[in-house]
Amino acid sequence: MTKETGIIELETLVPLFIKDKDPEYGEGVYPLGDKIYLLDNDKLCEFLYDRTYDAEGNLREPGKDYVELYGNFLVRNEPGNELDLYNAFAARFGLNRVTEKNRIPKEFKNRSVKFFLQKTRLVIPNQSTEEKVVRTMSKAVTKIGAGNGNKRFIVSGMGESYIPGSSIRGAFRNALLWTMLTIDPTLKNEVTDFVQRRLATAGAMPPSGKRKFAEKFCAPVTSGGESLNTLTASKNYPTCQGCADYGGDYVRDYNARWENASEMHCDLFRVLKISDAAFVGAVRTEAIPVRTYKLEAGNGGNVFNIKQNTEITLNGVNAAVKARFRITIDKGLAAEIFHGTIPNYLNSVPDLLKAVDGFYKTLAAEERSFFFSAQPSQNFQTIRQWYQQLNNIPEGDAAESPLLFRVGWGGGMMSKTQFLHLSTADRKTIRNLTTDRGAAVAPKSRCLHVNGNNVIAPLGWCKLRYIGSNLGDYLSQQALSIIESRKTKSPPAGCVKAIILDAMSRPPRIKVEDGPHSGAETQMPGVTLQNLGLTNGSEVWVALVIVKTKLLKAEFRRAV
Repeated sequence: MTKETGIIELETLVPLFIKDKDPEYGEGVYPLGDKIYLLDNDKLCEFLYDRTYDAEGNLREPGKDYVELYGNFLVRNEPGNELDLYNAFAARFGLNRVTEKNRIPKEFKNRSVKFFLQKTRLVIPNQSTEEKVVRTMSKAVTKIGAGNGNKRFIVSGMGESYIPGSSIRGAFRNALLWTMLTIDPTLKNEVTDFVQRRLATAGAMPPSGKRKFAEKFCAPVTSGGESLNTLTASKNYPTCQGCADYGGDYVRDYNARWENASEMHCDLFRVLKISDAAFVGAVRTEAIPVRTYKLEAGNGGNVFNIKQNTEITLNGVNAAVKARFRITIDKGLAAEIFHGTIPNYLNSVPDLLKAVDGFYKTLAAEERSFFFSAQPSQNFQTIRQWYQQLNNIPEGDAAESPLLFRVGWGGGMMSKTQFLHLSTADRKTIRNLTTDRGAAVAPKSRCLHVNGNNVIAPLGWCKLRYIGSNLGDYLSQQALSIIESRKTKSPPAGCVKAIILDAMSRPPRIKVEDGPHSGAETQMPGVTLQNLGLTNGSEVWVALVIVKTKLLKAEFRRAV
């Protein structure tokens, strides 16, 4: 089967923030100086293979099968076996043996690729060739933020802001997992039953040790029983074509390796390749003030209260900013993983986008209910109207109608977990394992864009549009459409073009795009944009009101 590629245009509906990469993140990255190289798994595997075998397939060095060693390094094991694993690795490469778990290097526990490559001497640290070698197995590079920590928008090695493909893929992955459970009630019941059995025995999560807690929670409830992994990913191992010819031992070893593979390698959605998203034109990051609010019981009903010490300023991109990225579906691999029957949501790129849209439209409805569950208040009126408008986006296919999506900060547990598939009671129980909030709704907090005391918008919401497999064709058609539009639709006399920045504020805010005041921001009173079908990013013709060279306001004439 072939691979199918499509180009997607993303447009922000609200401010978007994606933080710099964490240099301590283990699997999949290689920190080096002030840069973080994002590793390409296929290139990394090729590198290990080339260092292990010669052209005839023989080991280059007796006893040094780096492919097998790396597989063992990434293997998932039951808690309690960590000491044996590390000491075996240490003995093989001349490292000191340890007798206590807390002495095992953090890099080993985190499955750091850099740790593996350096300790096996496949990459020599602090050598002039190190960066050159790392580049050969990388797909992208970003810079580590200086000073601001997680407040700076992620930038590439060239210092340009972008949206990492890994962030987009993670958001797609969670949406497709939701789709899998939605279309397969049996699988959904198995997963929710497992979670409920686990919740019945799980104790509170310690302040530290989230990884260990998660591993224990996902492990089999009883000895030899099913784990959360075997309920989902393990049911879809790639079929071993012709394995029977190699005998039962080979098949058992093949299945065991898949069962013990790291999460990255057994991820069903390796069938998707998603590029980084490059912004269209020059993009300017701006100061985005945010604050966290929590929903709590008050006199006469629920109310939103400020969560103390949560107001910060993010360096993000604002609404109406566009970016483009590429998606490739490997249908051959999908056929192997799903045993010859490719799910409908992987049949084509438009089908994939519709499935993703289904999750985020359901999420948007849930978020609207959350904000409307509190007593009406003036400072939350704008965001309530925003969600009301968001839920009115018409249905349509990926080529005709904008499709909902959410990425980056602000999504919280609702966007990044399968909470939508859990009961209200189970959501509360899970939340209370980390921080006991009693009977309060779960999750109860939201990080929101604010202007003084007023809540303006959530974070991270975007719309997607499928623009085909050839960007050149799309841009040519777009250019012709613009030319024809300008021929047949002249601007009103004395008007300039402007773009709507905040359609929900009173009055709406715009940015002038033409003339001597190009780039200036101002208000546009006297118009209700929602009644005209206009929102953030829409272009309008306006007449500017100027007194003594000072721009006071803009008067709406009509949409562009």
